[in-house]
Amino acid sequence: MMIPENLQIFSEPTLIITSDFSKSKIYLAHELEINEIAATDAPPQSRPDSEGAVIGAGGRMMNPDSDIDQGVDRTKFSKDLAGTISKEIAKNNISDLQLIMPSEMLRRIQDDLPNENKDLVSKTIDKDLMKESLIDILERLHQIPKPIN
Repeated sequence: MMIPENLQIFSEPTLIITSDFSKSKIYLAHELEINEIAATDAPPQSRPDSEGAVIGAGGRMMNPDSDIDQGVDRTKFSKDLAGTISKEIAKNNISDLQLIMPSEMLRRIQDDLPNENKDLVSKTIDKDLMKESLIDILERLHQIPKPIN
């Protein structure tokens, strides 16, 4: 897709990642074009069976393992996404990385990225913009000044 003229700010190959806690999209922006190059989905959460269930107070059946720990799924998802980002950085000779995701995912991704890739992060937006249009996302990124190195 052609980037609107007022948003053409990608002189170097740039990865733009939008994510929530279960889906992500990875875009490659360079010069006049931006294209979605990858998308990921979190693995489905597994449901524990009733093995290990106990009878609690009042005769209610309780399963100590029945609470699905979203943290475990989020941890796996963020590690997988960080791995995908690292592969795309190497494959596309990326020099700039921009992350748009909720603050918890930002923290997880930045923790999971290898040190050499952490330095590529130039802009972050700590919001879930997965349902926003790509143009809206580019406009928001355009409003953030790039840090001076």
